[in-house]
Amino acid sequence: MTTAQQLALDLDRIRIVPIPNHEALRGFHCGENSVDDWAATCWDREKSYRARTFCAIEDGAVGALGFYSLSMTGISAKGFGGGAADQFTRDGYIPFIYVDFIGVSIAHQQQKLGTLLMVAALRRCANVVRSVAIYGVALNSLNARTTAFYKKLNFGVRDRPGMQHPLMVLPVMTLLDAERIAEQQGR
Repeated sequence: MTTAQQLALDLDRIRIVPIPNHEALRGFHCGENSVDDWAATCWDREKSYRARTFCAIEDGAVGALGFYSLSMTGISAKGFGGGAADQFTRDGYIPFIYVDFIGVSIAHQQQKLGTLLMVAALRRCANVVRSVAIYGVALNSLNARTTAFYKKLNFGVRDRPGMQHPLMVLPVMTLLDAERIAEQQGR
């Protein structure tokens, strides 16, 4: 999609809210099939407590311009490397908040909405880690472009044998340090 086809976006008019209903992500299309397929199941996952989804909705609109979905997971400690991860290992697994997917509709890409969504997701994760002991935040990056984006947010790549998409991890202390720096800078 060319820039001319994109819809101008005023980020000040965007609210990040829990998925409000089954219509919010109907027909969502970001151009990445796995993300689009996940978006079609978000309401069912929400209702069955398998994931929590938050939508970027423009003031006065019904449909979401983007979303992120969070859940909890345990990642095998085997081959993860020692250090701080060993302190969190329980029954061979390390606990993480997992960013299932984050997506921005094609018409609203390249306008910082993905960054807005990811910052909101990380703030929500920071709130959780104040009450629940976990190692950090994890996700699987779908392509080189998203890997570069997550690296800018201090996620590290944890290559695992047999994984099509790299596992990326943001340790809890890095998450909380980033939040403190953002607060000091008035963000």
